[in-house]
Amino acid sequence: MKYLATLLIVCICVLSVSSPEVTYDLANSVPFISMDSEYADVDLDTMILIKHRAAVRMIDDGWTSDNYVLHEMDCEDFALRLKTEMTKIASEMGVLKGKGLAAGLFGYKKDAGGGHAIAFVICEGRIFFFEPYPNQNMPVKLSNTEYNSAMIKIY
Repeated sequence: MKYLATLLIVCICVLSVSSPEVTYDLANSVPFISMDSEYADVDLDTMILIKHRAAVRMIDDGWTSDNYVLHEMDCEDFALRLKTEMTKIASEMGVLKGKGLAAGLFGYKKDAGGGHAIAFVICEGRIFFFEPYPNQNMPVKLSNTEYNSAMIKIY
């Protein structure tokens, strides 16, 4: 089963790299909270590969949306785990070179109601958002009101 999940994620990774259109330009955005003084310059293809390898690790550890538990193991927990795994993988791949990974947590108010936390990555001057659940690997687009309602933007 793990082999099948890994194969599925690799296929999605290939599709994601070929059509990563869901982005936001940083030029006119509200400032994000930066926790590191320097960030590695990671290209989009490498960042997407890092994200998908992190998803495989999460699935291997049982972190799937099937294990979601409100207040105990919910969206911000998944987003923090995803960011942590992405940082570990980027370090293992040697792409950080002593710098931080421009990936983090983005909390916002959903147009449908309620709050939500997702993961984001910054590369090539753009922001890409991802659902934190490892079995949901395509970038997501936020509406302008969702993007502007940001409560947490930490990387």
